[in-house]
Amino acid sequence: MTAPTIPLNAEVIDITEADFALCYADDDYPFFEDEDGGRVYAYGHTDPTALAAAICAWSVECGATEPGDDDPADVTKQLKQRWGIGYVPNAQNPDEWRFTWDGVTATTPHAFPFTMLDR
Repeated sequence: MTAPTIPLNAEVIDITEADFALCYADDDYPFFEDEDGGRVYAYGHTDPTALAAAICAWSVECGATEPGDDDPADVTKQLKQRWGIGYVPNAQNPDEWRFTWDGVTATTPHAFPFTMLDR
């Protein structure tokens, strides 16, 4: 089994569903985007149809797409379910956590399920 890839002095942390929540314009979404909007991450191995609908609604809400541009059925097919572990790369700044799925399985200590979409 391959060990997860995290920085040498990083502290492994437990990640929860609340860590993945996004509030935008008083609406709550069960996922977040990475810094450049290239990926969307949701905690858990969620219902693909419901998640795809939420992602499409978010894209319209934030102005990334127009209504009807994204087909939820197509988005559903692009979702990937993975396992990850969270870590803090710098103990001096514990609020800046990250996660990786490289080398992580369901049996990895501190592993959590997540679903992702590459845009």
